[in-house]
Amino acid sequence: MPKKSIIKKRISRKIQTQTYENLEIHCEFEEEVEWDTIAERREKSQKISNLLMLDFKQTMKTALEELELHRKNATVTTQKQD
Repeated sequence: MPKKSIIKKRISRKIQTQTYENLEIHCEFEEEVEWDTIAERREKSQKISNLLMLDFKQTMKTALEELELHRKNATVTTQKQD
């Protein structure tokens, strides 16, 4: 008789789009899976992770395009010491 588990995974990211402006993106999956072995459970969990990453990337891309926003890359400056 197969065992059942609920696998819940979430990914979120805060992106700076302008000075003093951030966009937070969250994606979450929750699925009930049936499995017979730990290896099978790990495989199903990995598939959920892969789907979550694909969904997150598409969600982030769509949100930035629809809101006409651009990611602002962080810069690090250093001062030369004498």
